[in-house]
Amino acid sequence: MADIELVGNIAKETLTAGAGAWLWERACRVAGNAERIASMVEKSNANVPIDKFCLTAAGYFSDSGLVYKRKKDKPQFVDIDPKEIAELSIMMVNEKLGQVLTAQRLSSVNNIIGESQDRFTKLVEAMVLSDAVTLDEMGPTGVMSQYRKFVVEGKGAGEFVQNFKRKMEYKYFDARLKEGFKFDEVRTIAAERFEMAKQFVFALDSEGGG
Repeated sequence: MADIELVGNIAKETLTAGAGAWLWERACRVAGNAERIASMVEKSNANVPIDKFCLTAAGYFSDSGLVYKRKKDKPQFVDIDPKEIAELSIMMVNEKLGQVLTAQRLSSVNNIIGESQDRFTKLVEAMVLSDAVTLDEMGPTGVMSQYRKFVVEGKGAGEFVQNFKRKMEYKYFDARLKEGFKFDEVRTIAAERFEMAKQFVFALDSEGGG
């Protein structure tokens, strides 16, 4: 039976092939977030069993569908709908782990990835994965991921800062904090991380303005 280290190695090979380390690093953060959130959930409710193997595997492969969207002439990935990413990620799981995991585990990993896009899901592992992904987007690492997209598109730091400010003005981040999390404990952590992200962007804005 495959262990999680083998799954991680396969994910690393899949996500770094010709594309650098950024997608693999994100996968590691998401998987790590998921493990920590799962421990928090189990601690607060011992009656909720969580399949941590399949959850971690789903975390590693949750964005693997982006590999299918790689442009041949550029190293980055294009923005696509999260549900489409999930569907393509399930295809990648079947392709890369089909001969490694049991049929039951393969099905479980796919269900976690797929249902993580359903805001009404009752599958605990999918709820945890959803929060793990959103948490990564709310802190400094999320800011850097967004900034990377601006750089790829040939835009500067000033444009990125203005975009961030507009999102704040229209309460985008407030809505994400309020509606984007399944667990209150994770929402609290996300709020703390967002404060750090704001400080980073404000510092960038201050330096940009001389």
